Amino acid sequence: MALLFAVLTDKWKSLQVRTSLSSHHQRKRNISRIKDELI
Repeated sequence: MALLFAVLTDKWKSLQVRTSLSSHHQRKRNISRIKDELI
């Protein structure tokens, strides 16, 4: 049971990291697009 919980926690953490990374990447792309429109 503890092992299963550890695996689930690990998956959850990796999922959170992946989503935060993708959202950060999206934000960077949006910022660059805004800069292009301003210039």
